[in-house]
Amino acid sequence: MGMMFKPSEQSSNCRYLSAELAEKAPEPLEASVRHRVRIPRPWIFAFAAVCLVYILSCGVPRLLDQIDGQYGGAAREMIDRNDWWTPTQDGVPRLQKPPLVYWLEILSLRTLGTNEFGARFPIALGTVGWFLGTGLLGGRVLGSDRAGLAAAMLLSTFMGTFLFTRLIMPEAFVACFLVLTFWCLVEALQESSHSGVDRWLIAAWLFITLGVLAKGVHALLIPAGAGGLCALLRPESRMIWRRFILLRKGWLLLFLLVVPWYAFMEYKYPGFIADQLLNEQVGSMLRRRWPPDSDHVNLVIFWLEHLILFFPATLFFPVAIATTRRQLVSGGNPNTLNRIGCQGGTGCHVRFSQESVLILAWFAINAVGITFSNVQDYYTMISWPPVAIWLAWAITSQRDGRIFQLPGAILFLLGLLGIGGVFFLTGYLNTQLATKQVTTLESGDNFVNVLRDLPESAWLYLKPVLIIYASLSLLAGIFLLVSSRCKTVASGLTVLVVLMSITFALTAHGFSVVQDYFSSERMASYIFKNADSGALIVCSGDSNQNTSLFFYLPKTIYWVDANPDMEFATRSLGIGRNHYISHEQVGQEWRTNRKVFLIIEQAAFEEWKSELLPHGGALRPVARSGTRIVLCNKK
Repeated sequence: MGMMFKPSEQSSNCRYLSAELAEKAPEPLEASVRHRVRIPRPWIFAFAAVCLVYILSCGVPRLLDQIDGQYGGAAREMIDRNDWWTPTQDGVPRLQKPPLVYWLEILSLRTLGTNEFGARFPIALGTVGWFLGTGLLGGRVLGSDRAGLAAAMLLSTFMGTFLFTRLIMPEAFVACFLVLTFWCLVEALQESSHSGVDRWLIAAWLFITLGVLAKGVHALLIPAGAGGLCALLRPESRMIWRRFILLRKGWLLLFLLVVPWYAFMEYKYPGFIADQLLNEQVGSMLRRRWPPDSDHVNLVIFWLEHLILFFPATLFFPVAIATTRRQLVSGGNPNTLNRIGCQGGTGCHVRFSQESVLILAWFAINAVGITFSNVQDYYTMISWPPVAIWLAWAITSQRDGRIFQLPGAILFLLGLLGIGGVFFLTGYLNTQLATKQVTTLESGDNFVNVLRDLPESAWLYLKPVLIIYASLSLLAGIFLLVSSRCKTVASGLTVLVVLMSITFALTAHGFSVVQDYFSSERMASYIFKNADSGALIVCSGDSNQNTSLFFYLPKTIYWVDANPDMEFATRSLGIGRNHYISHEQVGQEWRTNRKVFLIIEQAAFEEWKSELLPHGGALRPVARSGTRIVLCNKK
């Protein structure tokens, strides 16, 4: 990534450290450079529109199983107990992550109600803060508020950004706090006064502390590692990083805000700190977490997925790569905001600015660290701002709109293929509806199962939505091709952001059509309405799978065919181990007068029927969510 190239002397910003250094350090780029290029007004409106889509679409779909239910359900239980300290699922302490996300969930649910909008609203605010922080960081690194806004806009249009920030998890908050941390560090590098540097460094420590409270030590290790690499590669920045690491006020802030919760949890649940730090955080980073709580993604597939996660900004990668190469080879374009120092007769001598080295190190540390961790598709999300800044640098440094030719052509072709794909799927589903055999469905809520089991009415609803997607792609392609003939890039980027705003709004609405395949709300609602106070509720599978039950069903749930060691409190202290029962126990309860609800995969129906009714008899599902069904022993 070639975000900002400047001669080495342009990057020396430690002038306050000594009188001698202050005399030798030349002035940085003039302050007027940051404000010389006017921010296009349509960009402001387009960015505001996409941020509103993120916030206003919080209420759909229903909370999903796995991640959504874990945080939303734990926060609901904490509210019911009026307990701000201990997150629980099904009454069992859930101590994998620090408490900040739960605290924000509690505040939101108490203010906005126990509903989907209230559960996702903190994530939406954190996401918008992430965008704004990226704009601030990009503006400082690139020396242009216009380029900074372009970076924020591009980050907001990544498909992966929208998809991952629909989930209630710490990543959006950590991403926001990290980008604000790096913004403060860059400000400190560019600050000329001693007191000013200290203020920015303390602010950086505050955001690090919030990040640690949101997810863990990643929020400290990544900035510290990036700063160390920056100090290694750019010696003139070492005094800043030494001051940052040795800043006692920063460590005191971290200690005062983080230690009390950890100490209290260790007091209540001995062994918690060792498990949380070594197993949950270090173990996950080194792929040694026991027991594994997620599937590992192949590293090659993981990186190839990013072509989709960064879409449509992926379409600008060729331009960004070509622009970077041109800068490196030619010594920089004097008409751009970036400069390269060349030494006469020896070719181009390139030195990245301190700021660029810092954020490149940020991305590199995260990327390398992922190689050794239990790879998940959202793990790079916290270091996407450097990608957005790189693309913004490449786009805003162009003289005209020709950079939109290739993206426009590709979007146009994708629109045509999309329309063709809808008609192909229509034929496929018609065939499936004619031959579908319910009992032969495979387990799991994957894409194929969703298509095979999709009700005809749902497809009739989704079909026009998909056609609208394809039509929007066609129109965007046409607009971008027209924009490529303009003398500026402003109109093309505006079109792209508006397109993605509409696409995200449609996507959020489309999620509501298939939400039953990924949420247990429908089953939970039926059980809640029909279960008496003594009813037994049993779910087949691990407790970290059908987790939206914790949010929608405020009753004790028992687990069969599940691993009781998933939670530290159960694994090490035995809390909640009685919630795990056997097939035999389920069968015994089934034949009593007690009302029993059993949630299973539809594919396991015949197996369970033979166990529950060994002498034969009728047994029908009473509720369904996707490929999962609810059985009941009483009418």
